[in-house]
Amino acid sequence: MERYARQMRVPGFQGRAQQLIQESHVLVAGAGALGSSIAESLCRAGVGRISVVDRDIVELTNLQRQQLYTERDAEQNRPKAEAALERLQQINSSVRVEAYTAEITPAVLESFQKVSLIMDGLDNFETRLLLNDFALKQQIPLIYGGALADRSMTYTVLPDNDQAPCLRCLFGESDQETESCETAGVLGPAVQITAGLQSVEALKLLSGQEDKLRSGLLQAELLDFSVRSFQVGQMKQENCPSCGKNPEYPSLNKQEQGLAVMTLCGRNTVQVRPANLTYALRSSVLADKAVRKTAAFTELLIEGRRVMVFQDNRALIHGTADKQEATRLYHVCMERQTLTQEAE
Repeated sequence: MERYARQMRVPGFQGRAQQLIQESHVLVAGAGALGSSIAESLCRAGVGRISVVDRDIVELTNLQRQQLYTERDAEQNRPKAEAALERLQQINSSVRVEAYTAEITPAVLESFQKVSLIMDGLDNFETRLLLNDFALKQQIPLIYGGALADRSMTYTVLPDNDQAPCLRCLFGESDQETESCETAGVLGPAVQITAGLQSVEALKLLSGQEDKLRSGLLQAELLDFSVRSFQVGQMKQENCPSCGKNPEYPSLNKQEQGLAVMTLCGRNTVQVRPANLTYALRSSVLADKAVRKTAAFTELLIEGRRVMVFQDNRALIHGTADKQEATRLYHVCMERQTLTQEAE
């Protein structure tokens, strides 16, 4: 316990509290700006097991705010989950760290039904609603965070609190924000403050101090340093399909067909992911266009665009935000094999 001596001097974190932290398992969803900072904070605090799930790679523009990564990681375009795993193991070898380079889907989340807590480090609203539904169905606390420009926002969803809204109640079915980190930018300190606020709530919860959890939605604007706390109980919706009287968990039960195509936040990059279809790299393309192959992905150069195909057949098409072009290039690279659901 000597390692955590300074932490254990804080009232509420002595003895059994630290033991509870070390017995916990936290899922960090996303290993970008917020997720990487959260994962580091919890690793240093001694959380016993940390699972990091992220679909993306490290790029140079990440380094301004994503503190776990280095220029070497960016030069090699390492998967963030893989780079995070290496760094976290160097920080605290007593913590069991698991890394998954994958899109967060209902199938992926099935592996995490017994975690103590879910930390939201995402930049995608649709996936955030999926996390919300999963956490509520499995009765797992979820701590949301968002950072944009100089602004910070955090909120904790406790499944057993039927008086408080979930994220679907708060934000609706789709994100109404017209700004993104690409258009509005984001300050590194805004990320660090948001992740810090999320992490301290996590430590209170994991150490058995739920009575000290902050209620409501906290919002801060850092350039003029204004902090506001909103009590949002009135936003609870009795008929919410996620947390209402008869929950249906729509994001968990959403049926996808064909290809899911998404422009990544703040990036001139499109992700193309097969839903129910099985794809394989065309052997001719692989032979003629392969730039490099790693354990996580195969990189190709197609019509002047960098295309990175991952083991789960997702692809990142760099150098374009045009979904139609990205889809066409994906089909150039990949060969459709079978409809897995029909085959079953």
